[in-house]
Amino acid sequence: MWKAQLLIFFGWGGLAGAQVSEATRYFEEARATTDTSRKIELLKKSIAAGNSFAAHYALGEAYRIKHDLQLSEESFLRALDTAADAKEMARAAYRLGQVADQQGKSADAIAWMTTSVKYHSYPEVEANLKALEIRQMGQSASANEIVSALTSLSRSARVTPAVSIRIHFDLNSAELTAEGRRQADELAKALSVESLQGQRVKLIGHTDIRGGEDLNMDLSRRRAAAVAAYLNGKAKFSRGRVLTEGKGAHDLLFPGNEEEDHRLNRRVEVQLAR
Repeated sequence: MWKAQLLIFFGWGGLAGAQVSEATRYFEEARATTDTSRKIELLKKSIAAGNSFAAHYALGEAYRIKHDLQLSEESFLRALDTAADAKEMARAAYRLGQVADQQGKSADAIAWMTTSVKYHSYPEVEANLKALEIRQMGQSASANEIVSALTSLSRSARVTPAVSIRIHFDLNSAELTAEGRRQADELAKALSVESLQGQRVKLIGHTDIRGGEDLNMDLSRRRAAAVAAYLNGKAKFSRGRVLTEGKGAHDLLFPGNEEEDHRLNRRVEVQLAR
């Protein structure tokens, strides 16, 4: 019984016995060695013998230790695509965020860590995401950064590409601030690049936890509509290309009660409509 549970835990539950035995042997040898190059070699053999989340995830970590960030990213993407549940998906998405941050891609890092929090809320991920958001507060994500983040998330078939752009709002307001208009200008440019032309997008408005249910739902819808109206005024997008939705306070990124939590939760998210 314990063997079956172990195989499921490491992601080998669907493989034949001989494959599992070989994949497990290489994986355990990789865990035991402190030589990173040897670890990578053994993990590749484990994956060749039996595709598993654990081996791809460990390989991503090994490449990250060697500062081979491109191969680390590819391994964590494969881990994400072989994940068995939401917790594993959250772990892989978080590592992808860390790799992006190491590469200096802040928008990609925030997008991946936000994705991680949506799958499962780990305190470490929330803390690092909040630190990243605070670090970027007051800075508009450029059109290139928005495109990069959406493209990065599009590499996984299991993820709906979405970016929480920093179009934040004052308390109880759906009016775009000067900072919000600057960010919306960059979003309009991003949606006009060739790779995203014709791609339908959904703008999802959010509020903080203060206020009643009905008030917050209405406010979140008006925030999304305000951004959509601004975008259509700037770029004249085709009818039906920009969709809107409001979620009120039902999809908080940060459940705390500090002013920073409230400000970061008052946002508009951009999601590619697949």
